[in-house]
Amino acid sequence: MNTWREYVRRERNAVNVIGAIARRTLRIEVFQRIRMIARENYLDANAKRILTNYFNMSKHSVLKKAYSRWRQNSFQLCVMKKVAAELRLKMTRDKHKQENERI
Repeated sequence: MNTWREYVRRERNAVNVIGAIARRTLRIEVFQRIRMIARENYLDANAKRILTNYFNMSKHSVLKKAYSRWRQNSFQLCVMKKVAAELRLKMTRDKHKQENERI
């Protein structure tokens, strides 16, 4: 026996179930979007970190090579100056010897 009250109750229950399903679907969709945005942010930050690290590594490598080259050149310049000073000193000693021999 279907009374009006039972019919209304069933309709209200059906509407509540449909609303609950719609809310659940909406909630799942919202969380999926949040998860997707969080994943994209993570991937962007990770890519940025990787590129920054790569740039820093290559920059430091270039700087290290340049500094090493500078040290080598500085060392060669110091050695050349030392050799020139020793030559000058030797020439001065020889000159003094010759002057002493003349006297």
